[in-house]
Amino acid sequence: MFKMMERKMGTRVGFVGALVACVLLLPALCGGAETQKNTDSEALRSMLESLAATLTVVSEDNAALRREIAFLREELASLRGTQQKPAAGNTAMLREMQSAERASQILSLLRTMKSAAVMYYVDEMDSIMEDPTRFREKVNGDPLAVRNILGKYLDVPATYDESCHFYVLNDNQWLVGYDLAGEDESTLERLAAMAHQPGANLVNLDQSVWNGGLVICMKVR
Repeated sequence: MFKMMERKMGTRVGFVGALVACVLLLPALCGGAETQKNTDSEALRSMLESLAATLTVVSEDNAALRREIAFLREELASLRGTQQKPAAGNTAMLREMQSAERASQILSLLRTMKSAAVMYYVDEMDSIMEDPTRFREKVNGDPLAVRNILGKYLDVPATYDESCHFYVLNDNQWLVGYDLAGEDESTLERLAAMAHQPGANLVNLDQSVWNGGLVICMKVR
């Protein structure tokens, strides 16, 4: 667009230069008219009228060009302003994507621990049923129950620290859980929404046995 404006400006400057040259030559033409009897005064008058009309058109064209430049400046300023808004919008979108990914990671971790607990129950069902109270106390008394009790069913047991939980409730219901301390508000909201979905088998515990904070749990049995 700016190159086109430059070509227009070059054409207009050249044309105006030619007009100026004509104006400078007019006195000479007029002087010659006084010495030559065959000079056509009507032709000279017509030339002057044409020159005046042309100068008027050039002046109006320049005014239009100035308006066009002013319009382009306004458009550029508006474009710069709108480019700042998506930046903030992109930041919020990125934060939402990160929260969604984090919630999915936590949900996947819960499913992994649940699978380990189910396999443990299948293998150890007889000993568990022999003394359920003793088993419950064993599980709930160990802050590393996931690692120490379910470890052989997990790929890397050492990564399951005190933020991961294995609970046996008084009614012998089993839960696996994960601490939510340090998670951002958006992630907590997503997990809470997941917990309300039918068939999710998710439970939010207001108090963890070990850290006193919020824990999200998945029902095992």
